[in-house]
Formats: sequence, C-alpha cells, structure tokens
Amino acid sequence: MGRESQALAHRDRSRRHDVGAVRDLRFKGHSFHSSRFDYNYTKSDLSGLKDKVVGIIGTGASAVQIIPRVGRAAKELYVFQRTPSAIDIRDDTPTDPKWAASLKPGWQQERREKHMRGPILSEQQKIDLANLPREEKIRRQENQNIEHMMMIHRRVDEIVQDKATAEALKPWYMHRCKRPCYDDEYLPAFNRPNVHLVDTNGKGITEINETGPIFEGREYPVDVLIYATGFEVQVTGIYNQIRGENGLELNEKYADGMRTVFGIHSHGYPNLFIMGGYQASFQFNLTFMLQTQGDHIAECIKFVRENGHTTIDAKPETEQWWVDEVIRNRGKTNRNKECTPGYYNFEGESNRRQDGNYNGTFLQYFTHMAETKKEMKRHFDFA
Repeated sequence: MGRESQALAHRDRSRRHDVGAVRDLRFKGHSFHSSRFDYNYTKSDLSGLKDKVVGIIGTGASAVQIIPRVGRAAKELYVFQRTPSAIDIRDDTPTDPKWAASLKPGWQQERREKHMRGPILSEQQKIDLANLPREEKIRRQENQNIEHMMMIHRRVDEIVQDKATAEALKPWYMHRCKRPCYDDEYLPAFNRPNVHLVDTNGKGITEINETGPIFEGREYPVDVLIYATGFEVQVTGIYNQIRGENGLELNEKYADGMRTVFGIHSHGYPNLFIMGGYQASFQFNLTFMLQTQGDHIAECIKFVRENGHTTIDAKPETEQWWVDEVIRNRGKTNRNKECTPGYYNFEGESNRRQDGNYNGTFLQYFTHMAETKKEMKRHFDFA
C-alpha cells in the first residue's frame, strides 16, 4: 500500500490516578501498579516481601491472581476491597501431551467454529424461542443469573472460614456486571493468618498518608502498596492523537457517539485499522476475535494491493449501517445502569446505545464480516 497503514490494538491505561489521595504523593513507602510489577523490589520469587507488610488496593482480575502469591510470600498482606469479584471454579489441569499429539491438524479451527455455531436447535425449538415474550426471556435470564450467583455465594461459605470475611467476599450484583474471575487459590488465601481483608463497602480507598491507606479513620501502615486498581479499557488513542483526513481527532469524532465498521474502520481515517476496540464482538473468545479481525485486515490490504489502490476507507453509509446494527443488538434493559461501576459500564458513567460492544452473536459478527468482503467496493472507498 502506497500510503502508510496502521493497525492499532486498544491500549489500556492504568487507573492508579483514580485513588483520591495518590496525587499528593505523601506515601513514603514503595509503590507500583500491578501492570508494572516491580520484581526488582519483590524479587522474581517474591522473596523480597518476606519481611514486608504489603497493601494491595483492588480485588479485580489482576488482584485475584496476585493476592494468593503475595499472601504466601509476605509477612502481612492487607487487601483493600471496593467491590468483591465473583470467583468461579477454574479447575485447570495440565494437558496430556499424548492426547494433544493425537489431535488432527486443523482441530483448533474446528473447535472454534463448533463453539461459534452454538447449540443446534430444532425448527420447533427456534419457533418456540422466537415466540417467547420479552418479559419471559428477561425473567428466565434473571433466574439463571440469581442461581449462578447463589452457587458462587455457597462456594465462598464452603471455603472461607471466617464468617465476616466470607460475607464481605460475596458479590451482591448480577453476574457479569463485572468481569467474572475463575480461580481456585484466591478464596483460600483469606484463611491465612497473615492475610487481612479490609472491606470498604463499595467506597474504595480515598486517602493515603505517609504510612499507608486510611479507611474510616483507621490507618493501615504498610511497607509497600500495590495498586491493582484496573485500567481504562478499550479506549482508542489514549496515548497518542489519531487525526483523519480532515484533521479531526478520533476521540473528537466519537464525542457524539462511537462510529466504526466492525470496530475496525472509521470513515475519514483511511488505512487505519483498530483491533480490540468497541463495536466489535467480545462474546466468544478474545484471541479468536482478534484473529478474525486480523484476517479481515489482511484481506483488506490484499484487495488494495491487488487492485492497484493505495488507500481504503469505510463509506459513510457502511459506517451508519454498522452503528445501527450495534444499536439494534444492544440490550433494552437498565442492567448497565443498575450494575456496580466497572469497565463493562464505563465505571458507571452514562453512555449512548452505540457506545459499547456488538451484542449480536459472534457468528453474526463473523458472517457480517465475510459478507462485506464479498462486495468490497460497495462498502469501502478506494484511492
């Protein structure tokens, strides 16, 4: 391609700055964000923590992995929780190498396609599902959700010995309001005598002095603070400016609502390909979704080169079609607003119906992409 093409994966900016009093830099101990884990301080085997009192702020997906390991290594560990994660069974075991060697070439693609197609329904089952009243669909979904969360609650009770700690570790929101976690070591970590849960009842830590976090007037002196405070997720262009042909910065275009095709293209930004951004489909498997997007981008570049062009840009009507498709498949309930703050709902901030992921099935997403590639000149402008 004559003009430079760009493929950008979304980059997630750490949210350490969101902890209120961090900005005054009063804390005199050592600190780092979980995304920049300081092994020079902790040592690779965490032996550098053996005589340290450690504090970790956050109990999300990163913290769930960190806490059991730091709990085993540190002198004391204080876990500061805003919102408990839903901890499901992982039950991960080593793969039998003989079984893996027996698989025929192409098994990965075959398995992905099988899962993408989903369960095979009879014609009568399809008719029954289509005729099911909306209210009944919502009722069934809510009941399934409640049953699953009660199973997670029972697991907490079965594992965590201290009743008050167990109660604090039980998520109170609907499943998948926050990113679900699958781990078999996290809950048992709270049975260790040196691991202490500080539940902030949804408030979070808002003050840190020279010695450590403060909650409800009590100081928690620590030697080191680990900020497992999350990220700004799926935000395109947070480390740089992306300007289109008219000089419009991409986030300025998105100010009135996100506008893409498949979460990959955006009209007015030729040769720009975004991977893993909003308006893509994240319901199946991230790596397969990224592979699908990568295959699509490769096909676009191939078409441009083989047809003597130098640029490819989504047509405005194609972009509008995809925005409408995203809106059409977005939920029609208040669940996002009712969920506890997290990156699934922009930390509780209001968002338009087009500002999110494509919620049709992954098979629909895959099929839309394949159909579009059959009529490239109908959907894209080339120069």
